[in-house]
Amino acid sequence: MASQIFPVIVAPVAADALRALPRNIQVGLGRKIRSLREFPLLKGKRLRDELEGFRSIKLGRYRALFRVDEAIPVVHVPILGIRKVGDKNDVYALVLCHS
Repeated sequence: MASQIFPVIVAPVAADALRALPRNIQVGLGRKIRSLREFPLLKGKRLRDELEGFRSIKLGRYRALFRVDEAIPVVHVPILGIRKVGDKNDVYALVLCHS
């Protein structure tokens, strides 16, 4: 199977959030985000319910949420951050606010 390269577009809010993370998390999550260029639909976890259409890649408690548009083709990373269940700064809560 030939590999199609998908451009990865990281939203400014996600890029700012990445720069604010500890260096080791920046490097690891950045590597995972770059890996989305090839076969992005095979990577991450498909999200459900109100987050339908998003996928999530993780590094420890940190998540990067992304959508794949196969028609263009492109991968959009609108937000990333820490997973804190019940917290207003939980990455899943934040993506619902910014959608």
